[in-house]
Amino acid sequence: MAIAYSDFVANVRAWANRDEDVLPDAIIGDAISYSADTAYKRLQIPAFESTINYTIVDNSAVISNAYQSKISSSSHGVNKAELNIPSDLSLFIHLRIKSSGDASNEGVVFNEKTDVRTFHDMYADRYTGFYWARQGSKILIAGSIAAGDVIELFYYRRLPSANARYNITAVNFNEGVITPPTIQATSGTILYFANGTSYPPIPLTDTAYATQNTAGDREAFYFADSAGNEIPNWLRDENRQILLFGALHQCFDYLSDDVQSQKYKAKFIEAIDELNKEEKQRKASGGNIQMHFNSQLI
Repeated sequence: MAIAYSDFVANVRAWANRDEDVLPDAIIGDAISYSADTAYKRLQIPAFESTINYTIVDNSAVISNAYQSKISSSSHGVNKAELNIPSDLSLFIHLRIKSSGDASNEGVVFNEKTDVRTFHDMYADRYTGFYWARQGSKILIAGSIAAGDVIELFYYRRLPSANARYNITAVNFNEGVITPPTIQATSGTILYFANGTSYPPIPLTDTAYATQNTAGDREAFYFADSAGNEIPNWLRDENRQILLFGALHQCFDYLSDDVQSQKYKAKFIEAIDELNKEEKQRKASGGNIQMHFNSQLI
């Protein structure tokens, strides 16, 4: 069940049993953030899974978005490309060619991950024709890839912060994730509505526009950032004990109460381990677990 961020802060305070003079809301907010950071590093569950598709384009093409990559060829005839690593990535799951004009490449998984130096060393030994490495904010891939190939990155991600809100945009208003305030704002982000729109509040059934039109028959209204609804957060809404125990561990650490801090740290780690164990059991259910080895490595 969804819970408002302010209610979750109050919940942490109730468990800590400390007044705001002793444990400020700002400290609880930091504790929640630190707890989430640790959870994203440890949890490997479907709620954090995400997929991005990259399109490989010709070296002469103009890149139009972050999900395109130009292909380049080395002097040894190996094609390479650089993919932008998503900012919310916490752990790789797999990288594969989802679709290709070359039927023999379609479905190829980049199982060989090299260190960066080996990736660039064309004389180094490798055991497959497709391999990848990570360098800074880029994923480097190599093999018989070609323009038009679609590369799928499947990974575990970080969620938006527990108090994140939807940005004030016309698209978000029309999607129903912005709640117009009952008092007219005098500053913030401007959205445009048809002349005659009642305000406050603007009916959610009205259509928002990002710009004024040439006819000038749209009225401008300010929206404060707080008008954006809170973005759903799985840790806060669906499994809050993990975030709660982690936040309490951090809060009692701030309060220099080592006994309580270690108590909730243990509960925090136990809750994460239990959830990971449940996910392993779900993966194993309905079939027989197998392990695969590459004969060239034995």
